[in-house]
Amino acid sequence: MQQNQKGENMKSKLLTAVFLICTSAIYGNENIIHRVNDAEWKAWGNNASIQISRKKEQGKEIVVFRRSDGKNGWNTPMYTLPHEITVNAFTLLKFRCKAETTKNCELNIKNASEGAEYAVRFNCIAGQWTENAVLLKDAQYKRFGREGVTPDGIMGDRISQIQFACSGKEVGIAEVRIIEIDPSEVSSFHRKTEFVDAYLKQRKVPQYHQFRRNAAFPFGVISTIGAGNSANAAFFGQTARERMEDDLRDIRLRGFNTYSNFVDSSGYTVSERLALMKKYHLHLLETATCGTGIHQLPENSPLLKEIRENASHPNLLAWYGQDEPGDGALYLKNKVRVETLSGGGAPLTSAMHMMSIAQELGPAMDVIMLDPYSLNSGIARINATSVLEKHAVLLKMALGFCAGKRVWMIPQAFSCRNGGKKYLRYPTPAEARFDVFHTLAAGANGYIFFIYNDTVPYLDGRIRGEEFDTTLVDAWGNGNPTTDALSNLAFRLTAIMPSFLERKRLKKERIATASSPDLEISQWDNGGGILLIAVNRNLLQKISVSLNVELKSEEKLYDLDTLHEIPASFTADMVSGDAKLLFAGTPTAWKQVKDEITERQRKHAKEIASLQWKEPAELAAVRKAFGKLNHFLTEDSILTEIDGRQEWSRTREKIKALSKRYFDARREWKKSGKVPAGMSGLKSEVEQILAEERERFR
Repeated sequence: MQQNQKGENMKSKLLTAVFLICTSAIYGNENIIHRVNDAEWKAWGNNASIQISRKKEQGKEIVVFRRSDGKNGWNTPMYTLPHEITVNAFTLLKFRCKAETTKNCELNIKNASEGAEYAVRFNCIAGQWTENAVLLKDAQYKRFGREGVTPDGIMGDRISQIQFACSGKEVGIAEVRIIEIDPSEVSSFHRKTEFVDAYLKQRKVPQYHQFRRNAAFPFGVISTIGAGNSANAAFFGQTARERMEDDLRDIRLRGFNTYSNFVDSSGYTVSERLALMKKYHLHLLETATCGTGIHQLPENSPLLKEIRENASHPNLLAWYGQDEPGDGALYLKNKVRVETLSGGGAPLTSAMHMMSIAQELGPAMDVIMLDPYSLNSGIARINATSVLEKHAVLLKMALGFCAGKRVWMIPQAFSCRNGGKKYLRYPTPAEARFDVFHTLAAGANGYIFFIYNDTVPYLDGRIRGEEFDTTLVDAWGNGNPTTDALSNLAFRLTAIMPSFLERKRLKKERIATASSPDLEISQWDNGGGILLIAVNRNLLQKISVSLNVELKSEEKLYDLDTLHEIPASFTADMVSGDAKLLFAGTPTAWKQVKDEITERQRKHAKEIASLQWKEPAELAAVRKAFGKLNHFLTEDSILTEIDGRQEWSRTREKIKALSKRYFDARREWKKSGKVPAGMSGLKSEVEQILAEERERFR
C-alpha cells in the first residue's frame, strides 16, 4: 500500500510491539508469536452448519469440525486473532490438518490494513495428519479491499483472521501457531517448484498464431452442455444437440466469436465440434483435454488421436486443461502431453482461481485465465466500481506471473444460489461493461463469459447445491439488458482489438487529461501508434466529459469505433461503465489499423448474414412470453417460494408441457418452413400462468 494510504498510527505501532514482546515465547527452537489453544473457533460450510468439538490425541488437543448434514462440502475453520499481528519476511504459520481428501487447500487471510483478503495454499493428505508451514508473506491478493486502497502485498500489513478453506464431512486442525523464524531458514519454507524448472528445460516455446496481430480477439461464452442443453432438453422433449446448434447460431448472431463446451454431454467428438465451429464462424476453447489423467493415456487413445488431428484447425482457439488446478506438477504433466501432440498448433490454458497457482505455473504458461466472481448478493450498485476495480489488480498480478504476458478473463455473467441461498448476483449492463473495459485497459487479451445458459432452476423439482438462476440467455432463447450490452461490446471489440493483440506497455505516456474524475485513461504502445482506453468509472449514470490528448506534430487522433479523425481536444457523452477507444498515430499508421478493422467488420457482417433467419412473429411472441414468465419466476423473492416445492409441481409440469409444444412447433417450422396452428393460444396459456403467479405473490 502507498504510504499516504496506510500510514500507521504511532500509538498502534507501539501497542503492537508491546503485544508481540509480551506474548512471544521460545518453544523448542520456535519463537512463537501467537499460539492457538482454547480459542473460540468458528466455521463455515455451504448449506450446513459446522459442529465444533475438541479431543485429545497423544496428549495434544485436536479441534474437530463436522458438517451437520454428514455430506461432503466446504468445511472451513475460521480463527480470529485476539490481537492483529503484523506480517514480516519471517512470519510463519505452522499447523497440522487432517481431512478426507487429498488436495491443495487455501488459507484465506484477512488483511486488516487493506480490508482485503489474501490467500496461500497448504496441503491435505486423505486420512493423515499433515504438517504445514506457510510463510505468510507469500500469500497473494484474492479479493475485497477498501475503496481507494490498492492491494500491494501482505508484508508489513496487519492480519486479523485466518480461514482454513478445507472440504469434507470432517476436518481436524491442531497445533496452530504463528512463529518468527530465523532469516537463514526462509528459503527452506518456499514451495518447491522443481517440476516447473524441469518443464521449462524440455520446452521449446511455440509461436502460436492465436496470439499474433489480426488473429481473433476472444470474446465469447462458456456454455453448459450438460446442464444448459441436456437437462433442459429433457424438460422440453428435445435433444442436447438440437439445443446446442440453436445456441451456436444465437451466440454468433449476438456478435460473440468464441465458444467453450463446459461439462460436455453432447456426444460430439472434437472433430465434430470443430466442424460446427466452422459452420457457425466461431472459435473453440476445447474442454475435452480438462482431465487430469491425459499424461497416462495410451498412445492409441481416441482422445490423443483427436488432439493430433485437430491441433492446427483454424477454428481451434486453445485446449483447456484442468479446471481451477491445485496440483501444479500434475497440471504440467498433462500440459506436456497435450503440447507434444499439438506440435505448436494451439496453446493450453486453464482458469486459475488461486493466485498462488497462477504464480507457480506462470513461468510455464503462454496465457492464463482468471475467473474472479465478486458481485456478491449483498454488494450495492453504488459500491460495485470499487469491487470490480480489484479485478484489474488480479489481472496485473497474473500478467506479471505469466511467461507469455497474456490473460483471458472469465467475467461473471450469472446469479447464483447455493442450497437455495443467494450468494452471487447478476451484473447490471453498466457493471458488465465496466468489468470488460477496466480490465481491457489493464491489459486483458480476451473474454469468455460464464455462463451462457444453465438448467431452469425451478423446473427440476429440487433445490440443488449450486443453481445459476439468471444467465446470459434463458432456456427459450431470450437475452436480457446485460446480454444486449455485452453483445454490443462483442461487435465492437472483435473488430477493433485484433489490431492490438501485440500491444505493449507504453514506456513514456503522453499527457492525456479529462474534465471528470470518473474517467480513467490508459495508454498502450502498438508499434506505430498508441491505443488509448478512457473508461467511465461511474456505473450509475452517463457523463459528459472533455478529453485532451497530447500529440506529436505528425500525429492525429482517431476514434476506433467510428473510424473517424477527431480533434485532440473534444467532448464525449458516455453511458455508465463505457469507454472511448482511441488511436494516436501518423496517418500512415492509422490507415493500416483502419483497413484491418474495416475488413474484419465486412467479414463479420458476411458471416452473420449467412446465419440469419427471419423468426416468424407467432413463434417470437411465444418465446417472449416465456421470457417474461421466466423473468418473474427467477426473482429472488419468488424463487424461494417455488423452487423445490411440491405444492408448485402442477404449475411446473404445465410450464414443461407448454414449452414442449413451443419447441415442437419451432422444430416443425425449421423442417417445413410452416408454423403450426395454435401459437396464439399457446401464448395466451403462458401469459395466463404469469398472471396467476403474479396474483398469487402480490
